[in-house]
Order: sequence, then C-alpha cells, then structure tokens
Amino acid sequence: MLYRRRDLRQKTTTAEDVFWEEVRGNKLGYKFKRQFSIDNYVIDFYCPDFKLAIEIDGGIHKYRRTYDNYRSSILKAYGVFEIRFTNKEIEENLTKVIALIKSKLTSP
Repeated sequence: MLYRRRDLRQKTTTAEDVFWEEVRGNKLGYKFKRQFSIDNYVIDFYCPDFKLAIEIDGGIHKYRRTYDNYRSSILKAYGVFEIRFTNKEIEENLTKVIALIKSKLTSP
C-alpha cells in the first residue's frame, strides 16, 4: 500500500496539485494528508480530525461509478464522510470548493 500511495503522489493531476496548495500546512486550520489509506483504499486527501475524505475525480471516474460507490460505502462504514469534486470544479471554482470544505470543518 505504501508503494501505491507514493506512486499516486508522483502522478498527481494539476487539480490535485492546486488543491493541495490550498490545504497543506494547516491552511484551513486543520491537517490534511495526501494519499491516505483506509482499509485497502487510498483517499486523495484526508482530514483525520473530522474523518473527512476529499476525492478529486478525473475523467476515468465516469467509467467506474460502481467501484466508486462501493468504495464510498466502505469508507462510510469506517465513519468517514466523503466529498467528491471533479478536476473541472477545482480548476474553475476553487473558491466554492474551499468554502464547502470549510463548512464541514467545524469543531470535531
């Protein structure tokens, strides 16, 4: 799993890089981790204080909705709340994305 997370960190999309710059270093007041594992699944970004998973979906995700839905149900069973954004949402409306995430970051 460690190898897979490292590999994913090296192959980030532009949207993931842009998002990471907005949340890294406690910029939202809470720590976010990149490529965090829960069970056998790797989450793009994770805020452990709130059990909040952020997934940034590229084009491939439109072909794997069944898998993504199953994965989401597994994360939910672990008590993880997941928010999904598309690359386009990050690239075109980052302010709105960050505002939505901030609204979920209220006292743990």
